Amino acid sequence: MYGLPVTFDASVFVGVQLMQVSFSANTVNLVFEPEIVVSIEAAFVVSAGAGLQPVKYSPPVQSSDLMTLIGEHVVAATGNADGTLVLEFDNGGKIVCLDDSLDYESYKIRANGLDLVV
Repeated sequence: MYGLPVTFDASVFVGVQLMQVSFSANTVNLVFEPEIVVSIEAAFVVSAGAGLQPVKYSPPVQSSDLMTLIGEHVVAATGNADGTLVLEFDNGGKIVCLDDSLDYESYKIRANGLDLVV
């Protein structure tokens, strides 16, 4: 809905470990250590590892490949003005958060005192 600000520095994710994945009726939460949370409320794409086919999901989510990325570290991260956030993991996996809703928030980032709604 809002996109990412041009000043957003996605490198805050580089080196952090995905510690927890939790689901609620309309949200998927990714908890990274130390104290970084991404709450996804719209479409996202997951590739569980190198060479594996990416799969697109939209909440409510009954199951996903997200759990296979728990314990992995982010090795690269990019954020685009269109709201796309890409997190690449050390096992070759990838999470892509999409800003594909015109009416509602797509995801939220809480990191280092930053609360960002996309």
